[in-house]
Amino acid sequence: MLQKISTFADGQHAQKDVPLFADVHEPRIVDIVNRCQVVHVGAGAKIANAADKQACVYIVLQGALCARTGNAEDHPRCRQDTKILPRESIGELSVFDNATHFSTLFTLEESELLIIEPHILWRLIDESDSVARILLRQLSLPHLTASLDAALYRAKNAAGHRVAS
Repeated sequence: MLQKISTFADGQHAQKDVPLFADVHEPRIVDIVNRCQVVHVGAGAKIANAADKQACVYIVLQGALCARTGNAEDHPRCRQDTKILPRESIGELSVFDNATHFSTLFTLEESELLIIEPHILWRLIDESDSVARILLRQLSLPHLTASLDAALYRAKNAAGHRVAS
């Protein structure tokens, strides 16, 4: 169960510790972020699932989350767990396309989360080019990482293949 403990402004975390807002210094944006809620969640608690109607952005301030794709009926190889650590977030893409990209989101340990509701994220994007740019960069990182991993794999295989021939 989510237990609201404060707003971001009242909490112990600094804006510079949240990558989405680290380089944003516009007073109106700082004010919007400061009014977002921070919640405390116990270990093993369900935060969201695919049936939820409203997608939010969840930013881990402390603790860890797990985003699971697939469900208990799926073969274990069809399920995938992604760990979300402090300073990382999940849910941005769901806000954009109004689709859930995980079947279940739950805590791995006691956690504090900054919750950005969809209308707030859109307002931040509309009012700040910096937020929009940082968000695009964050959304491209998983794809960039996968592309780099694939390129490294191909390079290692090509190098190994040349040595063997």
